[in-house]
Amino acid sequence: MKFRIQLLIILYLLIFHRGYAQKQDSLLNQHWLTLKEVLLRKANHVKELSNLLSKFSKINKTIPENAQNFAELFTRTINAVERINNSSIGTINIQNRQLSSMTRRLLTKALNHSKSKQWSDLAIELAMQLEGCENRIAVARGQYNELCNQYKMTDLFFGPYEPE
Repeated sequence: MKFRIQLLIILYLLIFHRGYAQKQDSLLNQHWLTLKEVLLRKANHVKELSNLLSKFSKINKTIPENAQNFAELFTRTINAVERINNSSIGTINIQNRQLSSMTRRLLTKALNHSKSKQWSDLAIELAMQLEGCENRIAVARGQYNELCNQYKMTDLFFGPYEPE
C-alpha cells in the first residue's frame, strides 16, 4: 500500500512537471517569436535604407553594401534558429548589436548627404521607422527576458536584463 502511494505521488509529480515544462516552453517560444518578428522587421528596414543609399552617387557604395549583406546574414541566422538556446540567443544578440552599429553609420551617411527635400524625407522616414523598430525590440526583449527570469532561465537572456 505504501509503495502504491509513493508510486502515485511520483507519477503525479512527473505529469505535473511535464505540463509545467510544456507551458513554460510554449510561453517562452511565444515571446521569442514576437522578438524574432521585430528583429526581422529591423533587418528589412536596414535593407531598405541600404538600397536607398546605394542609389545616391555621392556615397561610397561599400557601407550600404556591407549593411545590406549583414542584414541578409542576420535574417538567415534568425530564421535558422529552430530551438532557442544559449548559443543561438548569444549569436543573434551579437549580430543585432553589430547591425545597430552599421545602421547608425548608414543613417549618418544618409542624413549628411540629404541635399534634396525628397531624399531628406525618405531618409528621415526610414530613420523614424528604425527608431520605432528599436523601441518595439526593447519592449519585446524586456518581456522575453522577464519570462526567462521568472522561469530561472537566465542563460537565455537576450541582451542585458533590466527588471521593471
